[in-house]
This record gives sequence, C-alpha cells and structure tokens, in this order.
Amino acid sequence: EQLRSLFRRRADLVKSLRRIKCHIKSMLLYYGVVLPEHYDNVNWSGAMIQWIEKLKWLYPTAASTMKSRLEEYHFLKKQYLDVCNDLRKYARTNYRKDYYLLRSIPGVGPFIAIAVLSEVGDVRRFKGIDRLSSYVGLVPSLHSSGEKTYSRGITYRSKKLLRSYLIEGAWIAAKKDQELMQYYQERKSCDHRKLIIKMAAKTLCRIYHVIKTGEPYKPREAAVVS
Repeated sequence: EQLRSLFRRRADLVKSLRRIKCHIKSMLLYYGVVLPEHYDNVNWSGAMIQWIEKLKWLYPTAASTMKSRLEEYHFLKKQYLDVCNDLRKYARTNYRKDYYLLRSIPGVGPFIAIAVLSEVGDVRRFKGIDRLSSYVGLVPSLHSSGEKTYSRGITYRSKKLLRSYLIEGAWIAAKKDQELMQYYQERKSCDHRKLIIKMAAKTLCRIYHVIKTGEPYKPREAAVVS
C-alpha cells in the first residue's frame, strides 16, 4: 500500500507537469513566441527553460504570468524527481529480488517494474497467466449471442494505469528485443492498436514467468525466415 500510494502520487505529478507545460506552450503561442526547433519536443531541457526565462515581454502582466507558470513548473518538477527517487529506493530496498527480475525483461524499465509491484503486488498469487491477464485487463471481453461468441476487445477494468505502462513498454521492447521485433514485423499490416495490446500481453507473460520461476529473463533467438 505504501508503494502504491507513492506510485500514484508520481502519476498525479506526471499529469500536473503535462498540464503546466501545456499552459506555458499555449501562452508562448498566444504571444507569437516560436520555440527554436531543437527545443520543440516532449522532453524539456534545462536549456529550454532558461531560454523561456530570458524572454522579454512587451506587457508586465505577461511577464508576471509566465514567471508564475515557470515557478509552478520548477516546483512540480522537483516534487516529481523527489518522488521518483523515493520510489526507486523503496522498490530496491523492499522488493529487491522481484524488482531486478522484472528489470531483466526488455521494455521493463524502473517505473514499469514499480507499476507491476504496486498495482499487482505479488504475482505469485495468481494460479495462471490467464488470471493475471484478466486482472490487468489484457484479455478479450466475450459476448455470446445464440450459438456465436464475439470478441469485444480487451477488458477495461481495474488496472488502467498499469495497462498503459505495459503498452508503453511493449513499444520500447519491440525496438530492442529480436523476438518481439520479428512478431511486430510479421503482423505490422494488422490493426496497430490490437497488435500493441498483444505485444503488451506477451510482456505480461514474461513478467509472470520470471517472477514464478525466480530466474531473470533469457531472450530466445527469433526464428529465421528463409
């Protein structure tokens, strides 16, 4: 519960940082200030913030507003970094073995590992991968009508935050892991949304396996297509 509350605090701070960034960019746009191309991306560098801080504003009210926005950004950024550091320390101290087992999986970074530990708890309590997949919400929802059964896509229950992290991790893993890369290449003409869900489900299978066996992930050679 302690890990979960801290993890969800991080999620709240991510949303708050996204919001204040939108306010700052909207204000720049409103006053016709164009960001240099090398600063116009998702990751805000210290150099970019300094560039904004040095801007000269025609109106005192605009200068005061931007100053206030930037102060809020700095406050939130510090809170975010502090919480991230606390999360990593807590996970490495209290869940050391499982944390590093999870980190051995391609695409599972520190915060995806922490997401699993905080939102699922002990993976060993699940008797099979199907039950874990259902808990996370990565299994098809079925609807029966007469003699036919239809798939409605994944179940949208319970662990939305964890599911989003697994999907993000699947994209990362597809660029690093030969097996997942081949899986993606062979099916990339399919519906991308459904494909990435299947890849996230594969990552979840790996998570289940390493925790259940207590062994780090060992990549398999992707099949060579002749």
